[in-house]
Amino acid sequence: MTLASCALAGCPASTPPPAPVSTSDVVPASSLFERHLRAVGGQRAVESMASATLHFAIAYPDRGVEGTGRLELASTPAKLVLDLAGIGHIERTYEDSWSTDVHFDAHLARHYTNARTIGRAELDGIVVWEVEATGPTGPVTLAFDKSGGELIALRGEVDTPDGKQTTSSRFADYTDFGGIRCARRITQRTGDSVQVIELRSIDREKTPVK
Repeated sequence: MTLASCALAGCPASTPPPAPVSTSDVVPASSLFERHLRAVGGQRAVESMASATLHFAIAYPDRGVEGTGRLELASTPAKLVLDLAGIGHIERTYEDSWSTDVHFDAHLARHYTNARTIGRAELDGIVVWEVEATGPTGPVTLAFDKSGGELIALRGEVDTPDGKQTTSSRFADYTDFGGIRCARRITQRTGDSVQVIELRSIDREKTPVK
């Protein structure tokens, strides 16, 4: 599931682009979006995230900073809490709907419009389908694992105080967290800045038994 990266860093967030392989037998972007949803557990599993709190370790290797955090999706608005060594306690809320959409994995077509598959490529030894689309922050290229169906990478550009910069996210080690499959490790790069998230656990509020 890509929700952690989207909510924590404002998806998308650089790995080198995949090398082109082939454009034959192209799978439509809409089908790739549906395959990703099935790969992470389906609509029902995604809906279970509405009451979830994600716990993770976080590191900024380029700054030598590490810490822990949690993302409280049930809060209104959603709340991010970080405790960083040498920096301290940080809290932030998210108002924009796309970055905290708890059904993000089911709503790829909503958040990435004008999507079209441009062909196959290879990324870190994995054959992927690449999709070009317009995302919440502008043009983006998405890479879906051709075998498993999961979204494993994003790349594009974002406007920063230092001007437009290349940005990318790499999602690895998809793991089952009680019925929902999420990327356990997320590496995000914007310019020279790097952020690494290691998802540790997902807690869900339990509905009282009547």
